[in-house]
Amino acid sequence: MQYVIGHFDHLRYLDDQPVATIERIKCVKTEPSFMDLLREDLHDIIHDIRGALKIKVDRKLNNIV
Repeated sequence: MQYVIGHFDHLRYLDDQPVATIERIKCVKTEPSFMDLLREDLHDIIHDIRGALKIKVDRKLNNIV
């Protein structure tokens, strides 16, 4: 509930700001953290492993048929 109230307070704050200020807030860029980069790399590695295993399983099934 507190999250929802905070969200609406933030929206009300943005309503009071000029449009240029709102655009600047949207364009804030942040560098990804080490954990974000690591998580993304692990996701890619797991995706590659799953793809390789799927190919092996498909070939085995084709050999059975």
